[in-house]
Amino acid sequence: MQLPGRLDYLVDASIPEGSSAASVLFITYLSGIFDVVEAAVPGIYGLSFVDDIGWWADGTDEKAVADKLSAAATASIEWATGNGVASDHGKSEAALFRRKKKVPMAEVTVVASHVPFNKMATRWLGVWLDSQLMLRDHHATRLKHGQKAMTRLQCLTGQMGLSPANCRKVMTACVQSFAMFGSELWWKGGHVQGTMGQTDELQLLVNQKARATTGCFKTTNLEALSMESSLRAATAQLENRQRRFVIRLLSLPQGDQAR
Repeated sequence: MQLPGRLDYLVDASIPEGSSAASVLFITYLSGIFDVVEAAVPGIYGLSFVDDIGWWADGTDEKAVADKLSAAATASIEWATGNGVASDHGKSEAALFRRKKKVPMAEVTVVASHVPFNKMATRWLGVWLDSQLMLRDHHATRLKHGQKAMTRLQCLTGQMGLSPANCRKVMTACVQSFAMFGSELWWKGGHVQGTMGQTDELQLLVNQKARATTGCFKTTNLEALSMESSLRAATAQLENRQRRFVIRLLSLPQGDQAR
């Protein structure tokens, strides 16, 4: 810190963990890296969320993409070194998205290490992205998490004495949020090939939620069960989530990358 007419002082201070100012200062401090790297490596684009920084590029083959990403990694490290930013190279990942099912053999060079493209689905901001962007792995993972949450919450109806209305709120907030997270990306409609089976799996989970909410038997008519539990069908919930997602995108200002 430098004061007018005084000597320079070294300020050794930190921001408390969890402070909202931490993410703002972090983004502000790293904002310069994107223009520098994009200018140094033609065809490379920055993509970040808080402290996760990613670079993406397109190319005619996997080697061309790997070369661009390697150059971006080198430019990023040079900028970080010149600006006093430390990065953990061991956490670097590379993902290749294409229609071919062939396992990529090219590697991305980061400092002295070689990072191969992930063979399995890559997790990015809570979404599991497979190489063909079919999102089947994501759906299976989120459904599994929803089922686990469902198992943990089933005891609330009988043992904790919660009313059906409160059970419905708990099930919707915990189970539905787990199982349908990111469904806006893969849901294409109830009669589109590739999504019908996924809808049936979610509907089975909704039926389990309805039984846990009302305490009904497994042999209860599904229409009566849905009416008594006030839980909408999986198709209606998926349509509503996608509708709200589109409204949020349209409400963004012109020029926003998400829009």
